[in-house]
Amino acid sequence: GKPMPVLLRIDPRLERQKLICQLGTGEPELALKAALHIHNNNNNNNSTDDVASFDINMGCPKKFSTAGGMGSALLSDVDRACRVLRTLRNHIPDKPVSAKIRLLSSTAANSSTNNNNLNNNSTNRRNKSLSAVAPDVTKTLDFIQALIER
Repeated sequence: GKPMPVLLRIDPRLERQKLICQLGTGEPELALKAALHIHNNNNNNNSTDDVASFDINMGCPKKFSTAGGMGSALLSDVDRACRVLRTLRNHIPDKPVSAKIRLLSSTAANSSTNNNNLNNNSTNRRNKSLSAVAPDVTKTLDFIQALIER
């Protein structure tokens, strides 16, 4: 058959086991399909197993991401966020799985307007003319604890 196209070429002598694959997803099944594609292609090609771990992006506030239930949209749906992480951990046990998140604001966590508040929080930090929303460290730590325990 036709060889697979090269998506990324790294120098295995310098970068072996230093590459972390970050996935933008809101669905456990799609995350698993993408991760297995990378993981299995590494193993089937007798390569150096370039990917050290997988990371789920739960921090992107951009509309293209949140509209699809990805990125910071996962911060308002801890059950789905946990299912994504658990699915990867259960099916690819030899690779660590992590999540990139944002600090939750006191008005953002567990509310129906979570994505808008996260977008505003991110925008406010970049534009000093707008008043910044203070992060709520306790709510952020509660979210992290839920990811760990579930």
